[in-house]
Amino acid sequence: LNMSRQLATFARKMGDYERLVIAIATNDVPRVHALINTAIRNGASVNTITAQITEAVQGLRSTKGFTKLENDLSLLIYRLGGQSLLYSLNHALGLPSLRTIGNSANFVKVMPTIGPISMDEIRQNIRHVVVETRALAGRTGKHGIVVMMDEVAIEESATYFPSHNKVGGLCQKHSGTLPLTLQTYKSALTIVDALREGTVHFGKEMTLVAVKFSNEPNIYPILAAPTCKHETAADMVDLYEKIMSGWEEIAEEICGTIWNFSTDGDGDRRRAGYLLFCKYELPADDSLYQILSHLAGLNLCTGLKRRLSTFDWRHILKRDCTLIRQPSGMCCDAGRVVNPFSLAQCLKLLPDHDDYSVHKLLNPNDPQDVPRAIDLIEAIISLRDVLAPTNDVELAANLDSVRLLGHLLENLALPFITPELSLSEQIEMLSTYAHLSFVLFREYRLEFMSNQLYGDTQTAIKNIVFTVAKQQELDRTGKANANDDGTDPVEGYFAFMRMAGGHNSAMNYKQAVERTGWACDIEGVYSRWPHLHKESRRRKITRTEQKDHLNSSKWKADIISGNCDLIDRWRLGEVKAITILRRHSKLSPEKYNFRAILKNGVDFLRPWGGNIYPGFIDDKMTPDQTPDRSLHEPAPS
Repeated sequence: LNMSRQLATFARKMGDYERLVIAIATNDVPRVHALINTAIRNGASVNTITAQITEAVQGLRSTKGFTKLENDLSLLIYRLGGQSLLYSLNHALGLPSLRTIGNSANFVKVMPTIGPISMDEIRQNIRHVVVETRALAGRTGKHGIVVMMDEVAIEESATYFPSHNKVGGLCQKHSGTLPLTLQTYKSALTIVDALREGTVHFGKEMTLVAVKFSNEPNIYPILAAPTCKHETAADMVDLYEKIMSGWEEIAEEICGTIWNFSTDGDGDRRRAGYLLFCKYELPADDSLYQILSHLAGLNLCTGLKRRLSTFDWRHILKRDCTLIRQPSGMCCDAGRVVNPFSLAQCLKLLPDHDDYSVHKLLNPNDPQDVPRAIDLIEAIISLRDVLAPTNDVELAANLDSVRLLGHLLENLALPFITPELSLSEQIEMLSTYAHLSFVLFREYRLEFMSNQLYGDTQTAIKNIVFTVAKQQELDRTGKANANDDGTDPVEGYFAFMRMAGGHNSAMNYKQAVERTGWACDIEGVYSRWPHLHKESRRRKITRTEQKDHLNSSKWKADIISGNCDLIDRWRLGEVKAITILRRHSKLSPEKYNFRAILKNGVDFLRPWGGNIYPGFIDDKMTPDQTPDRSLHEPAPS
C-alpha cells in the first residue's frame, strides 16, 4: 500500500514537472529564468510556478527585480540605440525600462566649454564626473592619476545651449571677448561679424582631457573644449596648470595625486611638458631618489609633486616605421642608412616574404594602422638570424646595419606587445633601448632620428620607470605595465562617441559634449562586461598574433610592481646594450663607455649636457648653436 502511494506521488510530481517543461518550451516568456528564481526563493511548488508562467503568457504577471547585467544591457541599448529601441526591447524581452535604470544609474553629463577654458567647468566636471561617480560606485582609495589629452574632429559650426542661453562651438582661444550670451539680436550679429573678420573661429576639433586611475581601465572626462588649433605652448602651460589646480582642490585628497600628463606627440604640448615637468631636480631626500639615482643615465628632473609628461608608445612606433619607410631612412652604423631600398633587399631573404609582401610592409594602405607598423617591426627583428649571401658584399653590409636596427626595435616594441614579458623584463628591454639609442643619437644625430622622436621616446621610458617606482611607493602589490602608457584609452573613448551617434563621425560641438557623457556610460558597461565589446580592428595591436586585445588584466606574466628590482634590471639593460654594440656596430668602445659619458649633466634626455633637451630644440639647430636652456629651478620647499 505504501509503495502504491509513493508511486502515485512520484507519478504526480513527474506530471507536474512535465507540464512545467512544456510550459517553458511552448511559450516565449520574457525573463522566465527570473520568474522561476523568484518563485523558488519564495518556496513555490512546481504547480505554482507553472501557473505563474501561464499568467505571464497571458500578461497577468510581470517579473520584478533585475540583475546588474540586465541593467547594464538596458543602459547600453539606451546609449547606442536610443529610447525607442529600449522601449521595444523592454516590452519584447522584459529588459529594464528607462525609468528603472534611471533609479540605479548615474548618467554622466559633461559641462561644455563656452568661451575660454575656466576653472569653474574643470572643477564641476572633476566633482561630478570623477568624485561623485566613483563615490556612487563604491570606489575608494588613492591611486596614481594619469591625465590624458587628445582631439576628435567636429563640424565647424555654431551651436546653441539652451541651458546656458549661450552660443557654443567657437574656439576657446579667441572667443573670450565676444558676447556669447544671446541677450539681443545684436549679440548674434556681433558673433557673425567676428567670424567673418577671422578674429574668432569655429572649433575644428574638440580637445578632450580625461583622467585615468592606476590599475583601473576606465577614464573620466574632465574637459571638452572646441579648438581652432592655434594654441601655443604658453596656452598649454596655462591649461596644465588649471587642471593641476582644479584636481588638487577637488579630488587629490580623495582620489590621489596626478603622476603624469600623457599626449600623442603634439608639438605645443611637448614644449609645455619640458617647461613644466623638467623643471626641478629630484631632491636627494626624496624616497624615489634613493632608487632612481642609481639608474645611470635616467633624467631625474620633474615638475611639482614629481609630475612628468609622457607620449603614447603607439605613436612612437608608427613614427619609427614612418622614418624607416622614408628615402632618407635611419642611419644606424658606420654611415650606412637603412631605407626602403636597402630594407627591401634584406626582407626578401626571409622565407615567408616575397616582392608583394615586402611591398605591403613598406607601403601600407594606412600608415596609421598600428598592426601594420608592428608587422614591419617584427619582420626587421626576424632578420637578426638571417645569414647574408657570401657572394653579395653590399647586401651583407646592409644586413649588418639592419641587424643592429632589429635589436633596437626589439627592445623598444616587444615590452608593449608581448604579454609573456614580466615587468622586470620590460624594464630591462627598455633600458637596453635607452642605452642603444643614446649612443646612436650622439654619434649620428639627425641622421639617426629627429630630435623630437628621440626626446619623446626617452621621455616615455623615463615616465614608465618613474611610474613603477611611484607604484612601489604607493602599493607594492599593485600592477604596473609598460603597455598602459599612452593615450590609447582616449582614442577608444572617441570610438564610443561615434558609436553613440550611430557610427556617424560627423557631430557638432553640442553633440560631441553630449556624447562625451554617453561614452562614459558605454565604457563603464564594457569595463564591467568586457566580453560584450568588439575591439576596433585598427587599434587592436594584437591582431597580428591572433589573440584577444591586450591590457593589464590579460597580461600573462608577472607585472606586480613590488617584484621588479629597478636598479638591477636597469643595469642588466646597460650590459645588454654594450654587448649588442660590441657585436653589431663599428663604434669604438669609448663611444659606449657609459660610466665615462654619463656625468656633468649628461643623461639620456640631455645627451650633450648643458641642460639642452633635443626634444625642445628645432631639428635645424645643432647643440652648439642652441642657447643654454636653463629649465631647472630649485624645488620649492
